[in-house]
Order: sequence, then C-alpha cells, then structure tokens
Amino acid sequence: MDEGENLHLNLQDFDGHIKNTWKMGQKHLTFSDVTLVCENHHIQAHKFIISASSSVFRKKLDDIVHKAPLIYLKGVQYKDMQNILSFIYQGEVYVNTNELSSFFEAANDLKIKGLTKSMNDDKQPFIQDPDNKTESLSTSHDSKININKNDKNLHPIYNPFDMNNQIM
Repeated sequence: MDEGENLHLNLQDFDGHIKNTWKMGQKHLTFSDVTLVCENHHIQAHKFIISASSSVFRKKLDDIVHKAPLIYLKGVQYKDMQNILSFIYQGEVYVNTNELSSFFEAANDLKIKGLTKSMNDDKQPFIQDPDNKTESLSTSHDSKININKNDKNLHPIYNPFDMNNQIM
C-alpha cells in the first residue's frame, strides 16, 4: 500500500481566528462552564480559557469535579474581574487610572499571565503600533501598558508594583 505524502494544511489567519472566537465566546456564553462570583455578581466564563491564563484558576479547577462549578472570589471587585476577563479573552483592556491599583492587585492574586510580577510569565503583552498613535510603558513587573496619545483624558499611570509608589 502506498503511504503517500503528508500535506501541511493550515488556517492562514489562525491567530486572528482564535482571537475573534474568544471575543465571541466572551459575549455569547452558550458554552460557558464556570461561574465566578464577586460582590454578589455572577460572571459566566469558560474553564479552559481562564485556566490557560491563571495558575490559580487552573489549580482550583483541577481540584473541582463538578461540570459547571461556581467559584466565589472573596475580596475581588466585580469591575476588576470584568476587566481581568476582558484581558484574558481579548488580550487587552482599558482600565480607569483610579482602578489600576485594585485591578493589578486582583490580577496578581489570581496570577493572571501578562499582568503579574511572576517570573513564570514567559510571554508579556506585545504592543504593535504601526501608526505611532500609542506609546508603551513598561511597568516594574515587565508588563506593558498601551496609552492612546490622542486620548484627551490621559492621566499619569500609577504602578502599584513600584515599591517607591511613584507616578510614572
């Protein structure tokens, strides 16, 4: 029997397809399989996606045998969790400067890849700006923050991981 030749087949825009699929998954929760609770609000999510971005979620979900668990996030503000999930699903998020401290604190507690001080984060957010409309700021935990230069409401960025608590 002739074994034939192996052909390489690939989706040309695989990364874009995955990004769009995850965005759609965040909006259309038909296949959600975990509920996160904070400040008496329920947020539907997908175990696979949140566990891929957080070692805390991965460990907790490995320990739970229920098919659709409910996880209570004590001390995590609802707005911070919404922003963290947007970062996880979309790879970016806009956070009000007044909410940065609690956002980074929650992200650090949950060990969100790309937002934590963890040395285990092998990839940090990559910022591409072909039109030079944004500038990137590196925080002391090697993550980057993207700022739109055309935004009239720009404020200095406070970095909660800076031990000197200085405005950058």
